[in-house]
Amino acid sequence: RPSEYTSPTLDQVFPTLGGLSLELRHMATLHLVAKYIEMVPYLSHDYLTRKEQASLAFKCIYLEFSRGETYTKHPRYGRGVMVMKQGSCISLGLVGSRIIREARCLKTYSIDNPIAVNDTLVEDSFLGGNEPLYRFMSYSLVVFIPQSAIFEVLKDKKMAWKNCARWRYLRTCLVKWSRDRNDGVHMANCSGREA
Repeated sequence: RPSEYTSPTLDQVFPTLGGLSLELRHMATLHLVAKYIEMVPYLSHDYLTRKEQASLAFKCIYLEFSRGETYTKHPRYGRGVMVMKQGSCISLGLVGSRIIREARCLKTYSIDNPIAVNDTLVEDSFLGGNEPLYRFMSYSLVVFIPQSAIFEVLKDKKMAWKNCARWRYLRTCLVKWSRDRNDGVHMANCSGREA
């Protein structure tokens, strides 16, 4: 799991930002992070102004992972959207309180590929104790947008929720419902064979 010293903020990665005027800080921030924020549809310039994106950028965290490291959620910031800046990882499925449920098909993420864009929208309680599990295949640097920052934006930007995020939320709920339903049928079939 990433520790606090591997979770620097934009100000910590680029300490010279602190010496700039507010307008220059916003411009510099956009040049550094806007590309990654734009990859998340409900945080794109279609719904957020450049100033709002710059404010969100200061809530982003940089995470580093070594080869073979696994990750479920940040110990301090929880779940969120990750965008690979360098490296690659694979989704291994869901890890619960007792077991790892294998993914139906492994998904690979590489540079400039956002991770958990839809899953971040659902509350932790909705996952029922399960969390997505990722394994990094090489040294990786990730721009992490915390779930709390996303929820804060969506609370203020009703159109981002109405036109984009709610449909992704619904899709995530339907996928989980289908998976849970199929697992229930599979479990019933397995217990029927044992009898």
